[in-house]
Amino acid sequence: MSQTGIFKDNHFLLLAPANARIPNVFSRVEENKQAHETWLKQAQQLRGRVYLEDGAITQDDLDNTGRHISRHDECSWHFLVLDAEEHLRGVMRCQFWYPQQKLPEISEMHLYPLLERMKQPTREQYQNSIKAFIAAQQTKNCFFEVAGLAVESSSQGITVGSMLGVSGYSIANLKDSGTAIAAATNRHNASRLFHKLGGFGFENLTPFFDSRYGCEMEFIGFNSLEPAPAIKEMITIVEEKLCAAQVYINR
Repeated sequence: MSQTGIFKDNHFLLLAPANARIPNVFSRVEENKQAHETWLKQAQQLRGRVYLEDGAITQDDLDNTGRHISRHDECSWHFLVLDAEEHLRGVMRCQFWYPQQKLPEISEMHLYPLLERMKQPTREQYQNSIKAFIAAQQTKNCFFEVAGLAVESSSQGITVGSMLGVSGYSIANLKDSGTAIAAATNRHNASRLFHKLGGFGFENLTPFFDSRYGCEMEFIGFNSLEPAPAIKEMITIVEEKLCAAQVYINR
């Protein structure tokens, strides 16, 4: 695989939160609150459009401009995949925590509402497993949660989804190697994609049906130090694309 392969017509644009640690590998970094807000709005609109088409949300979950807004948006990195004509094709969000400062409480995470909708004793079983996974990251450089994955319907397929999925590994390597967790849906084979990219299920935690989103979901862990062998070359290519990306900081 090479830069002339399946990723050749797509590139990244990154949105960083105001307090982000910016790796020095990025050469195109700009503090530009207006540009950050403009692109974030487009990302939220794409996310809203895709989720609405999938039946995962209703019109009431969008604002009057069609945006799907999360309380996690302002404190997260956003990965935007654009095509050669600068059209937005896919988005993903990563929120980072650093063990030397603090690891997240479950209530601070995007996956928390999923747990809240579970019935006991299932909820306690899932919470305990996820808490143990988070606590085990004390020796890692960073821990992050992957969420908000959405791909334009005309671009759904392996290319954009794979770029976004692999970017989780790549940004962790570029920032500080660490581990991650994601709540993945089975829609469009998203959970299957995460497993192909080296994600692993939690012991004793089976996929579950979420009534809010109306689909089967699964909690998946990632270890950026041990990616699946099949994607190591993809990681290198995506890292190159990330390093070349325009980064807008929200300040």
